[in-house]
Amino acid sequence: MIIVFLIDVCSSKTVNGYSLLDLAKLFIRSFLHQVNNGKNNHSVKYILATSDRPRYCIKTEYHDPIYTFLEQLELLSPTDASRIGTGFASVFEFLSLRRMIRHMDSFYRGRYVEHNETTGIFWFTDGCNLDFLNSCLEYQPDDGITSSSMFYQEKYRWDQKLFTFFLSSQTYTAPAALHELNANMRGQLYSLQTSDDILKVIGNILGTDKDFYEHAKEIYPYNIFSTCGVHLNFVEANANYDPKSNNCLEQIYVDPLKFEGFYPIPENFWIESEAIRLQMDISSLIRRKSIPTIAYWKHKEFYKSHELPSNFPRDTYVVSECDMTRELKCQKPGTKWPVYIHSSSRNSGYGEPFGYLVANKKNEWDLEVSLVILPYNFPSLFKLLHQAKQYVEPPPSWKESMEIYRKNLPWYYLQPLAKVFMAYKLDKIVPSGFFTKPKTEGIDAIIYQAVQQAHAKYEQMKNDIMKNRYSITRPTPYPEKCIEGNAQAERALSNIRKITMLAQLPNEADPSHSVNTVIMGNYEEVMAKRDKHKLRDPHEEN
Repeated sequence: MIIVFLIDVCSSKTVNGYSLLDLAKLFIRSFLHQVNNGKNNHSVKYILATSDRPRYCIKTEYHDPIYTFLEQLELLSPTDASRIGTGFASVFEFLSLRRMIRHMDSFYRGRYVEHNETTGIFWFTDGCNLDFLNSCLEYQPDDGITSSSMFYQEKYRWDQKLFTFFLSSQTYTAPAALHELNANMRGQLYSLQTSDDILKVIGNILGTDKDFYEHAKEIYPYNIFSTCGVHLNFVEANANYDPKSNNCLEQIYVDPLKFEGFYPIPENFWIESEAIRLQMDISSLIRRKSIPTIAYWKHKEFYKSHELPSNFPRDTYVVSECDMTRELKCQKPGTKWPVYIHSSSRNSGYGEPFGYLVANKKNEWDLEVSLVILPYNFPSLFKLLHQAKQYVEPPPSWKESMEIYRKNLPWYYLQPLAKVFMAYKLDKIVPSGFFTKPKTEGIDAIIYQAVQQAHAKYEQMKNDIMKNRYSITRPTPYPEKCIEGNAQAERALSNIRKITMLAQLPNEADPSHSVNTVIMGNYEEVMAKRDKHKLRDPHEEN
């Protein structure tokens, strides 16, 4: 897991001994202390960032030791309000480039749920200059085509969670723009004023405090480290389909130790095999949404006619609690709702199902809803496999139906099905090479070029982080003081005159002492010259 601390605090006003920037630093130090004392300390990577000049926003990256992180944290000063928003852009780009060079995005090949690295973005803001939020999540035409924007419409990714911390000394009411931002990224919004608020919120995030923080929006009762996964947008299938609607933006939980699933989630566009074989133009690429929209159909009788073959591989993921899951739990046991990706098939519309939602027993008392991912158009495939068991040698009609199924299958399902058929000894019922994937030289060349560009940009950003750290502590200069040379010289001369006059003053006689300090120490000589009558015999009576 990666945790990014992004600090955009402009106000330097101090309340109860703390400035708002001090509160943000206190939160981060307390969070690190609790995490590093727990069992997750070795699996968490930290990034520190703020809004600054271009190439100066990221202060530390995940390879830096913790003492370097804390050192840079203490050096942060209030953010220049005119630069608010540059930190978000730098963080999104840095994380996107990391995904590119690690080949976590399978472009034009569907989306594999396991190809993710859950990232928490902790954003601290005092609500100053939030106009940038109108365009901070989506790529703009002025940004140009980069390796990050070549395949996506938004800057964020489906494995990134946003935690917004609104810092104020006067109110707990957060600006409306922050609510909208968190709705788009399924984030959590907290309003903080005191150090006690900080400890309460950290307890909620880490799962150590079960009493929910009252000044919070969207509370999820799970430890952040136990909620690894990706976000999906679930909408009910109907005639009035709107791909921009966030009907039910939820998370599915993924085992971080699981390397790869069997099947991908389909793309929301059809890809001709000839198009990816020939040379492709970057401008012709179809950019996907960061969070896929999955349509579900409330089909009450679906489970009766579409049974899975025994031991057939499937990918199963638990869906977070929401209105959709609660409704499904109330249905008849075994009810399955098929799921679709709009425009994923050769024909327009919802296409064919690639899985279903089902409620299963979590324990003796509770139910949980799971998303089961299967081959594209699995009802037709399972029907053909069931028919194949009835024949010693499948007839031509069966082979023709199987060929029709293959032709209407998105090309990126061919290789996964070939592996499944071979592993479960089903390859004998289909001709050799039946699921051979087409040539992909065209799309492969573009992806290779994008990865090389991403690698160069990523290394440049890492070098900037190191260079800026050791060349100058704070790249944003402080305001220079106005120094008048004549006034400074006059004050210096005045001090010199004063010292000279004091040195020329004569030494005054001290009437309280009979022995001059100049000859002090010649005790016997002085005492011999004294008149004896001036000295009293201590043995004489008064």
